[in-house]
Amino acid sequence: MNTKIITTADNIDLFVRNWNLPPLKEGVGSILIIHGLGEHSGRYQKLAKLFNKLGLDVRSYDQRGHGKSSGKQGVIPHKDSLLDDAKLIYDDFAKGRPQKPFILGHNLGGILATTLIARKLINPRGIILASPVFQAIISNFQKTQIKIGNTFFPQTALPNKFSLEYLSHDKKIVADYKTDPLKHNKVSPRMAKFIVEAGKESIAAAGNWQTPTLILVPQNDRLVDSKGSEMFYQNAPKDVVKMHVYENFYHEVFNEPDEEGEQVFDDLIKWLLEQIS
Repeated sequence: MNTKIITTADNIDLFVRNWNLPPLKEGVGSILIIHGLGEHSGRYQKLAKLFNKLGLDVRSYDQRGHGKSSGKQGVIPHKDSLLDDAKLIYDDFAKGRPQKPFILGHNLGGILATTLIARKLINPRGIILASPVFQAIISNFQKTQIKIGNTFFPQTALPNKFSLEYLSHDKKIVADYKTDPLKHNKVSPRMAKFIVEAGKESIAAAGNWQTPTLILVPQNDRLVDSKGSEMFYQNAPKDVVKMHVYENFYHEVFNEPDEEGEQVFDDLIKWLLEQIS
């Protein structure tokens, strides 16, 4: 694994991790991993190694205000900042490659990928969406807070109050996350508004979807409303979009205990091999 810094137009340093194949190993493509809200790219080493075994070069990066990237936690200077960053990283990764990279997006990373595609800003080879935030779990009171916050203090980051116990049934995953110095729990009204609107925009675009897509949905997700994924899937062409729902799984489908979690990796590998062949 090697690292680099890619600087945005507004001088944010994005910390990038690359897991490249050995020089003499024949590859079959590449994949960009986009992490979720509050976490960072270092949590995806297990997936990166799996993709390497399949012959894929892998890249991930810490979104602005996350992990080792610069920027204020939970804050975006304008509504499309995260989209601009993701496109910058993707375009740099795709440069000079014979085939466009795949994308795997978890949580917030999922709707960044779908929104970029919906706006025709990128055209990846295919995308994998793990617990994407097509629809956030937001009470009427929180909706009012977001509306008022965007009027008076759009850049003030507040705790998101997620219950971390519902990340995974694996208690070690939860404990490690709680003590991870690179994670945070901040979100500003402007970012919250972006997440809600990007999810709606992506669902509205599903009817004309042409990008091969795999959606991995935990049935017992307490951090994201899985109905959003169901709405996207129901609107989308079934020959283009596939969806698997995992009974009793919590939010992080790739971090459930091994005996239950193996099916997710089997489904992921099967779909990828179909795309690569």
